[in-house]
Amino acid sequence: MKRYFIKLKAGEQAPLHRVVMRYLKMEKEEALGLITGGSVWNADTNRRITDPEFLVTEETLKINKPLRPARPYYLPEEYVIYEDSSLLAVYKEAGLASHPTPYSRVECLTYGVQNYLEKSGRSGAYQVSVINRLDRPTRGLMLLAKNKECEAALHRLFREKEIAKIYLASTESLESPPASIRIEDTLEWNGKARRAETRVRYLGRCGGRDFFLAFPRTGRTHQVRQHFARYIAPLWGDSRYGRARQSPLGLICISYRFTHPVTGKRIRITLPEALWKEEENGAKTR
Repeated sequence: MKRYFIKLKAGEQAPLHRVVMRYLKMEKEEALGLITGGSVWNADTNRRITDPEFLVTEETLKINKPLRPARPYYLPEEYVIYEDSSLLAVYKEAGLASHPTPYSRVECLTYGVQNYLEKSGRSGAYQVSVINRLDRPTRGLMLLAKNKECEAALHRLFREKEIAKIYLASTESLESPPASIRIEDTLEWNGKARRAETRVRYLGRCGGRDFFLAFPRTGRTHQVRQHFARYIAPLWGDSRYGRARQSPLGLICISYRFTHPVTGKRIRITLPEALWKEEENGAKTR
């Protein structure tokens, strides 16, 4: 990503797309793609500007230009695993951002889900909200709320540890994989150290890999990845905490269990085997 700052001369004004074309020396189509894709910001207010006809006057523009054009993400219908009037559970692919990034608002899961709802006539005035996130290389189930009340309720359930998550994790074959282990320590992120707990159960070996179920009891950034690297072995394909020669990352969120915030009924949402069978490689959860 390259970053540019633009400020017009005093008294000058022009439509945003023309400013971008002139200062970045690009054709109109490319400039429109940057603007509508979410790469252009008002640096003074830290807000995106997505209207190509916005009249630029005294604003300082910040343009986060991606190394390649951002591609809008469109959610395949079969990736919607669960949906009701309040929430959705959808499958996120490896390599896809969960939320908008500084250089794009369209190349992410939330854009794909919102587009899916709008095409089906079920979007309403509320912009769908991601409740939890998965790292870009991690794939699996994510929860999204369709309204403000459900969003607040699901965030509360996560804070109170009332939502149980299960991950399928894999490593290279180990000499003595632990049958089960409870990991509790402190993880640091952005200068803050916080307690983290993960419970792990061994499943078995298949295709040169050992498979585990991971049950995170807290939700720290990169928690499962760090705990495996510290206490068991780096996850398969983890370039940050292990080796990068294999891919994709051996970590998939496969299940959620919680009390529905509207109906009050216990609910379990599980990723269909067809979507994670390739990673599972024959190992069976139980």
